[in-house]
Amino acid sequence: MNKKQSKSSAPDSLLTMYRPVLLKDFFLRLLYGDPVTKPENEELIQYFGLEEKLAKTAVAVLRIPTPPTPSGSFHKEMHRRISEEILMDAKKSCADYFESFWLWENINTLVGILIIPTVLTNGIAAVSLEKLAEHMQEEMEGTFESSPVIAMGTVSAGPQEIQTSYENAAELLDYKVLNHFVTPYTYADYKKGEIQFDYDRQLLLTRYIRLGKSREAQEMIDVYLSMSASKANGAVEEIYAEAEKILSTIRAALRTDSEAFEKASFMIDVAGDQMRSISQSYMFTALLTSLIEEVCSAIQIESAAQKRQKVDRLTKYINQNFNRSISLSDLADMLGHSAGYTSRIFKEITGRDILSYISSIRTDHAKTLLISSDMSVAEVGFSVGYDQQQTFIRNFKKITGLTPGEYRKSN
Repeated sequence: MNKKQSKSSAPDSLLTMYRPVLLKDFFLRLLYGDPVTKPENEELIQYFGLEEKLAKTAVAVLRIPTPPTPSGSFHKEMHRRISEEILMDAKKSCADYFESFWLWENINTLVGILIIPTVLTNGIAAVSLEKLAEHMQEEMEGTFESSPVIAMGTVSAGPQEIQTSYENAAELLDYKVLNHFVTPYTYADYKKGEIQFDYDRQLLLTRYIRLGKSREAQEMIDVYLSMSASKANGAVEEIYAEAEKILSTIRAALRTDSEAFEKASFMIDVAGDQMRSISQSYMFTALLTSLIEEVCSAIQIESAAQKRQKVDRLTKYINQNFNRSISLSDLADMLGHSAGYTSRIFKEITGRDILSYISSIRTDHAKTLLISSDMSVAEVGFSVGYDQQQTFIRNFKKITGLTPGEYRKSN
């Protein structure tokens, strides 16, 4: 290779190495209004081959429930891995609809640039965005302590309109967060002004009940019925009609294939009979909030049992396959859940981080081999699932306070 070839290849290799960082920086600049016509932006569009892809796009913004601030190198590394898994989950959810680029705007806000085929009309694209948002909501349900909030911006014609789509999505997101709404998903529906209070509340109640969140559901019903009573001047007949909607929503929220369905259905039937004899409007709130507590309790009991079964499956797999490569992604795929949800339920049930549990199992087996065999430290590490000797030594010492060699000598 001559000097001229060497010089020309160096920048290309650097661009390839830092491609993810450059793409994130580039898209953030477009989102925040940096002119597309700036020479460096034009060069990046050409270099990354984005001319056709950015001809028609829409911006999606997801508000993820704020995670605890990581402290210590281990927790920071764990937080980094989970953040990467959430990014991959978002991209995977979009795969059947649109090609997409995703990035973290801040610790709890995920932004996606969705590549829309130019053959799609704006109307069809809007419908597809609505379906995608519903799909993502279902995919991410139960992954976090509370439901993520999803907002889709307007369809943009060219990279110069990406900022507008982003601002529209951000406006819708803020509106939904402020009002605790799950829908609408698209900015177009939001601007139509067709948002129904009772519909949104019923949809939100459904999600609370399915997650067993009785306190949130009770607070919502208390506010909802208080407002209804105020508008109806306390008329029992009108409050009864609203209470029937709530009762129907509670019943519809139950999954018919769940063990809690029969018990909860009976409680709902009893509450329905009691409602017919109510003579004071405030009694509806007392009856329905009590019912919600009982229904959510039954769902929580069933949910806890299901989580224990899933975690038992994970621990059994880890104990049987500790000597193989095991990743959080593999374990999540085995359960059919996201990495974040898998990690969370494991810690919820066992009180331990899933990766530290794997390390502890491997360390226990390594202790036995160090004492009972003549295998070298490297061989022991390989036998319990470590590809790198240094990783084995570091994890072993972190748990025991000794290196494998020191442990062998002391025993």
